Amino acid sequence: MTRRYLLDQPWFQEVTDLIDQVRAEHDIGVQVVRLLTVADEDQPVMRVDYLAQFEGETPNGLEPSPHALEPHPLRSDYAEIGGPRRLLDWAEGELDRIGHKVVRRTQQRTWNLSSIWRLDTGSATFWVKAVPTFFAHESRVLTLFADHGEPGMPRLVASRGGDMLLEHIPGEDAYGADRAQMEHMVRQLVDLQWRWAPRLDALRAAGVPDRGSDVLAATIPAVIRRHAHTMSGSRRAGLFQFVERLPERLARLDDCDLPVSLVHGDYHPGNWRGTGLELVMLDWGDCVIGHPLLDFPGLLDRAGPHAAAVREAWLNAWREKAPMPMSSRQRNWRCASRTRGWRSSFRRSSTRLSRPSTSTTRPTPGTS
Repeated sequence: MTRRYLLDQPWFQEVTDLIDQVRAEHDIGVQVVRLLTVADEDQPVMRVDYLAQFEGETPNGLEPSPHALEPHPLRSDYAEIGGPRRLLDWAEGELDRIGHKVVRRTQQRTWNLSSIWRLDTGSATFWVKAVPTFFAHESRVLTLFADHGEPGMPRLVASRGGDMLLEHIPGEDAYGADRAQMEHMVRQLVDLQWRWAPRLDALRAAGVPDRGSDVLAATIPAVIRRHAHTMSGSRRAGLFQFVERLPERLARLDDCDLPVSLVHGDYHPGNWRGTGLELVMLDWGDCVIGHPLLDFPGLLDRAGPHAAAVREAWLNAWREKAPMPMSSRQRNWRCASRTRGWRSSFRRSSTRLSRPSTSTTRPTPGTS
């Protein structure tokens, strides 16, 4: 059955409004399996086609979907027919083992990067997050954090592959973070990166990809060349100019002389949740091993009137860890500003090479 609905939410991956409208109109429950098509035209109203399946028995008088429904070897299980039910069965089984009975299930989001459900029990709330294989190291990283007593991280209840069952985090997503919260985010991340710089072997064993300068130098041009035919002429020309200067930019990044460490990969205020300065750092699926300054633009780009304070907080935090002359500190911010615009576009490139060992003349990471 094909039916049109007008959704208030501007983010096509958010499906709660759609499910509520279907229930209100037809008195039936549905589970959104996946996106089928997303119109890329710049229109006031974007057309999105979803594939959904009914909960319980299928109503009479419906025509079968005209879309191909056969499984695909590269598609995540949560996006296959029956996938949402299998995901919920697993999560509810895990909760049942620890004494929680689910009384309400709310599908929040589904798209190619994740499927997210809220599960309410009689006494607590939990979240189910399922991700594709290229994000599947997230659960292993959260386990590492727990093993090392890392503060301010999501608490994992259970996992299997790319499926995670997580405890609820009270508060709000910090998209509207104030200056004090952003400065706190800076300090928390720098402290984390300093602690994890000596633990790269543990991160690699958990499947965290290497994205050092040598990897980026090879994969970024390859990605641009592969997709150049899909771009407008002006965008293609701009990216080719960027590629020409890429070796220089990566050299400047390395010249900042900071330790290779854990990079969050999608670092911005919205990936924090909590109240005041009691914040939890979310969404570790994009994390890689690389240069710490690759995380800097994500926060700075969203800092608004607090940009100068955020920049200074970042500089001060690293100065405390790895003192350096003023000329090097100034280079840090030139390097950081030049990572904008390409930090996230190529974070999931598939080539994985070892990062060359870094200088041993700096202070030892993890010691302060």
